[in-house]
Amino acid sequence: KQWYQRRVAITAGDQLSHTRRHDTPLTASGAVNLTVSFSPITIGKLRIWMQFEEAIRNLKDLGFGDDDVDEIKSIFTDTNMYFLVLTFFVSVFHLLFDFLAFKNDISFWKKEKSTDCDSALIPLL
Repeated sequence: KQWYQRRVAITAGDQLSHTRRHDTPLTASGAVNLTVSFSPITIGKLRIWMQFEEAIRNLKDLGFGDDDVDEIKSIFTDTNMYFLVLTFFVSVFHLLFDFLAFKNDISFWKKEKSTDCDSALIPLL
């Protein structure tokens, strides 16, 4: 076969779903129960997971402890992806509405000519 006809499978270990709670101590006999599983994923998903793993490594470089990193890993691996996306969009809309409310407050106070006695009138409203 020509060099362009050969295909090589991309293999990557899933370090993102491995947390310290999955670690088991070795016994004196040295016997280990090892389970290996293979599952195909798309290149796009592989790239996203690799970006997450790089972000986790950067967190460790910034001084986060192993327990903190494990909690962050479990957020992404133990939670349904649709729920995470929904949470993201709700947060974005909340941020947008906060910005619009703040902008409205600023425009209201710019229109006010005087702010005398406003603090005395607020409890009456």
